[in-house]
Amino acid sequence: MKNRVSRLNELLRDELARLISREIPLDNGLITITAVQCAADLSQAKIFLTVLPQSQEAKALAVVRRNSRVFANALFKKLKIKQIPHFIWRLDELEKNALVIEKTISAIHREKN
Repeated sequence: MKNRVSRLNELLRDELARLISREIPLDNGLITITAVQCAADLSQAKIFLTVLPQSQEAKALAVVRRNSRVFANALFKKLKIKQIPHFIWRLDELEKNALVIEKTISAIHREKN
């Protein structure tokens, strides 16, 4: 079962990335799907995305949420699986957190020298 969920995570990430790049024009911006985490029962999937520039994060998140049903229908037709999970869209904070940590470490090193 774990393998099945893992494969579905990867498949959804790839297909959603293609759909978003085709269906959602973001002026001078980029939406990237960084990860998908499906529940074990496949009832829902958390979809993590990053948006560049960061100033367009709210707009991008609103647009993907509004188009969830369109994405689900397209995936249902293409993947031919019994059930498409309910999408829960989240901004991926990992990059932002990593940048803050990196800046903090750099500051500490500068203070020591």
